[in-house]
Amino acid sequence: MPETRADRGREAEDRAAAHLRTLGCEILARNFRTKWGEIDIVALSPGRDILIFAEVRYRSRDDFGAPEETVVISKQRKLVRAAQIFLKTAPAALRGAAARFDVVALSPAGLRHIENAFEAS
Repeated sequence: MPETRADRGREAEDRAAAHLRTLGCEILARNFRTKWGEIDIVALSPGRDILIFAEVRYRSRDDFGAPEETVVISKQRKLVRAAQIFLKTAPAALRGAAARFDVVALSPAGLRHIENAFEAS
């Protein structure tokens, strides 16, 4: 992985986006920012019926837990709020799609894609 934190984050997001593409997903947006938070990747499922809001987490070591464990409830709330903003600004054709929140975790153990990592509440 690259040297700076920003470089490592960008590389992790690149790998996560590539993974989603291999599953047949279309990447609609990356780093969608709002004042409430950021969504790393917004993708459309292969069947074009599910919007995937993906949070990418990277850890260079597994000593202190898995990367996906860092998506705590406060982060989940920010992601849900940012997803709501995305949906308000999205084309009408996307607004009727179901949505889910995934986590793509990268660590020395490899890449883990957790579908439906949490529910919007």
